[in-house]
Amino acid sequence: MAPTAALVQPADLPALHGALLERDRFPALTEGPDDLPGPQVAVAADGRITPRQRLPSVYVLAPLREFADEAEDGTLHLTADSLRRGARAGHDAESIVGLLTALQGAPLAPEATALVQQWAKDWGSGALLAVTLLQVERAEILDALLADPALQPYLHAIPGSPTLAMVHDGAVKRVRAALEARGMALETRLLR
Repeated sequence: MAPTAALVQPADLPALHGALLERDRFPALTEGPDDLPGPQVAVAADGRITPRQRLPSVYVLAPLREFADEAEDGTLHLTADSLRRGARAGHDAESIVGLLTALQGAPLAPEATALVQQWAKDWGSGALLAVTLLQVERAEILDALLADPALQPYLHAIPGSPTLAMVHDGAVKRVRAALEARGMALETRLLR
């Protein structure tokens, strides 16, 4: 399979194992993913994953490589890019933390868990905008302003907030002038 891995028929395993021991070779043997005794990796707070065996099992490395980057020294690292890659491959934060906890045989450091939870998600895209809000004292005042043909094109009610409306970009001066003409005193902070 590789320079340091071979598949052996189960019936031939005892003979091969004995022959290697006679030659002072100590093979790393595994009989599948259910035959992984003890902790397999150590996961550091910074996301570095170090195998506990000199020759880690392919059953350990294969799932880790789906969401961790491998360094030349054999360690793996959880990075923003590797965790996003894992998320795109269908791994969520809960499944990654669960696998790492099982392979480590102990809970992860809080910092490592936070790293996974932050990056093992495809957050998509978004927008962050500065907006101008109009707050009035009572809901009936806002209802009247929203119904006024002179202001209606420039105000957008905020659902669930009966006294708040968003002022459309570029219309702040026009709305301010219209409100002041009605005698409304305007503050630069939210009303209590």
